[in-house]
Amino acid sequence: MTRTPTAPAGPDERGMSMIELIIAASIAALLLGLMASLFVTGLRTEAATRDRDRATGQAQVVTDSIQTSIRNAADINVTDDLLVARVIVGDGVSECRAWALTPSGDLAYTASDVPIGTDPSAWTVLAGSVSGGLDGGAAFRAGDTDSRTVEVELIVRAGDAVVPVSAAAVTVVPEDGVDEVCL
Repeated sequence: MTRTPTAPAGPDERGMSMIELIIAASIAALLLGLMASLFVTGLRTEAATRDRDRATGQAQVVTDSIQTSIRNAADINVTDDLLVARVIVGDGVSECRAWALTPSGDLAYTASDVPIGTDPSAWTVLAGSVSGGLDGGAAFRAGDTDSRTVEVELIVRAGDAVVPVSAAAVTVVPEDGVDEVCL
């Protein structure tokens, strides 16, 4: 019987044993899983940030539009979901502007040189997914002590983001007055 010599075990062995391969594959899978988890978390965070930015942008457009117009208004008419203002745009020249919170949750806006109707279906939508934040879900309210003050409370939603809007503005009385009616 002849024996075949075997190579001595030592540093010159080539390749990996099955155990080493399983351990290396497990570590690679763990690292890959961690990287995938970080990637998914980043995507979710980016989506939440985008929703919050969109809701905040819509809220900013709404408050700027209302506050600027009300400050320059000669007259206002306020109901729970409709705000109409006669805004002074020049020397003795006025324009009717209106904002309405629709039953579908849109905040719509229109402006006209002639009286405005109360149907906002053809108006420009400033923000979608909006609800009123005042008592009873109202969006607008005349000030408690001064009918020249308008309070606005809205809740603007975009995706999972919710941005509350709370604003107030006081109208100014023009020096020479304008007697046009907007409704």
